[in-house]
Amino acid sequence: MLFYGNGIVWDKEKNKRLCKFIKGQFETDDKRITSILRDNGYKHDPEKEPEKEPEKELESEIGYMLDIGTEPLPPADDTVKEAKGLEDMELPELRAIADKMGIKYALNIGKEKLINKIRQGDRS
Repeated sequence: MLFYGNGIVWDKEKNKRLCKFIKGQFETDDKRITSILRDNGYKHDPEKEPEKEPEKELESEIGYMLDIGTEPLPPADDTVKEAKGLEDMELPELRAIADKMGIKYALNIGKEKLINKIRQGDRS
């Protein structure tokens, strides 16, 4: 699937780069990445969206229904985190990314300059 955006998208769950847009585009077939980018509103080509399979009735597929009880499901685990753009991050988060990438920076560096160093992978 082809997505449109700028810069780098950070994967908070894995604490590493999820993807990098080159010339405003990023293409992937990875279902996890596709799902994260779509869920976070990144523009993409609608004609390249995967077709959803029609839902099948469980009873007709297996021939009978299982009694699974009526207990409600537990709340969703809040450890699942969404992707976040560099511009949306605070300076301490950006410093952590730069440190992880081995990027050197002055302690008084501004947010925009640090974002540029991260995007360029500037280790000087």
